[in-house]
Amino acid sequence: MKRDIRIQIALGLASYLERLLPSSRSEWAAGMKAEIEAIEEPGAALAFAWGCLGAACLRRLRTLEGALIAVRAVAAATILLFAVQVLATAHAFMAMTTPDILPPVTAAIGLAFTVAGLALLGRGPIALAAVAAIMLVLNTIGLWANAVSATVHAVVLQALVLEGYLLWSLLLLAGLVLHGCGRSTRLARFAQSHGWAG
Repeated sequence: MKRDIRIQIALGLASYLERLLPSSRSEWAAGMKAEIEAIEEPGAALAFAWGCLGAACLRRLRTLEGALIAVRAVAAATILLFAVQVLATAHAFMAMTTPDILPPVTAAIGLAFTVAGLALLGRGPIALAAVAAIMLVLNTIGLWANAVSATVHAVVLQALVLEGYLLWSLLLLAGLVLHGCGRSTRLARFAQSHGWAG
């Protein structure tokens, strides 16, 4: 007989709890998992599993590592939302009477921000810093090429490049600060002294 989907979800959440909780709370995770496995009624098992997940998330956020992961996730989501906005703007430019170069340049910028957001989410702050550094180099090349070519749309391109300098510099700084926070022994001691040790 096939297991109820709610039981399967509850058991999946129970397994996830072991990875989510800090190692100092491994006995909590084992206890929650055992309790979820013991509940026979599917709805009650799922409700209990969701409650355990909420408690585990709050506990994880009370660690320095958990707080940094949360900040990283929020920053990545913000970058990705900005990327969506830029890509939507590039799409809108295609329907308008704009300089021919504006839609592809805007789309490329949107894709760059997408890569930056995904790099932060998947690979961490150093990946974000690396993408930002590459984009700063590309902006410098773009500014130089724009000055040499003296195109008709030089003012538009210069504005995009200068805006890019500001945004990519901030993302480079954010990547380096997040990376430094994750490796800082001073911050770890401060977190431990304020009950954020797990």
